[in-house]
Amino acid sequence: MQEENRKAAKYYDLTQYKRPEGDVNLFARSVHRRNEVIIGGEDKDWYSYCTGYWRAADALVRYLIQDDLSTRRDYSQHWESVGYSVLFLYRHYLELRLKQLFITCGGDLEKVNREHSLLKLWEVFLSNMKSFVRNTILIQRSPQRKV
Repeated sequence: MQEENRKAAKYYDLTQYKRPEGDVNLFARSVHRRNEVIIGGEDKDWYSYCTGYWRAADALVRYLIQDDLSTRRDYSQHWESVGYSVLFLYRHYLELRLKQLFITCGGDLEKVNREHSLLKLWEVFLSNMKSFVRNTILIQRSPQRKV
């Protein structure tokens, strides 16, 4: 297989990169925090998590619409080659944002964690939001007890 890959790379004039050795720890801490990406951990920053997908899609679209790129390539092939990736990134942003809204309204993440249908997530969020609003209004209208 490696020989076939080498032949294909040579035939198509592709740059060949040396593979990392087995002892390379891709997830090791760096000297500078700004060079790290935290995966997992205790940080529950849904805003950054969600908007990361949106920003990645926007960056890809900005790259694609550069004039110097668009004039050098066949237009349809240029867009279609990454169209699904852009759509996935925007769609995943929506999925995560709906989950965030559900949690914000008091929902349990475990209830929606394995759900990926935007329509189902929207319906669960609306149902939960209605209960959340109803309960909030009842709490605000109830007489305050003096202690």
